[in-house]
Amino acid sequence: MRTRKIILSLVLIFAAAAVAAPSFVHAMDSDSTLATFNQPVGIPGKVLPAGTYLFQSYGPVVQVWDADREKLYATLMTIPAFRRDSDNDSEFEFEERADGAPMAIDAWYFDGGTIGEEFVYPDNSNIPAPPLPNSTFAKDPSTRWWVEEK
Repeated sequence: MRTRKIILSLVLIFAAAAVAAPSFVHAMDSDSTLATFNQPVGIPGKVLPAGTYLFQSYGPVVQVWDADREKLYATLMTIPAFRRDSDNDSEFEFEERADGAPMAIDAWYFDGGTIGEEFVYPDNSNIPAPPLPNSTFAKDPSTRWWVEEK
């Protein structure tokens, strides 16, 4: 009786591993798309001029390269994006920005998939108010926070 339980447990463990293995392999696999934009587009923290870029995804990390993969423009953390219908092409979704600002990439879906990567933009509503005049604080452009001047 005890050996039956052990054998049954091992069979269930191997069955669960066989079912879950493709998900783990896909998460570690890299998806890539070569995209050409005829106007500037926004990504978190940058505006890419019109041109051709290589987007590579390694799980929740997306890297944006030039077409020859010689210059890295950004390494970004993303969250999963889902859509109902898919086709056989990679697809970018854009969102409108303020007047005069370039369109921003909201999500990127891989070839033929319903799962993609959603780009996460900073929330500008939590930027602190400027300090009082004549204070020893100045705005740090790299963080958009006020830091004490030395």
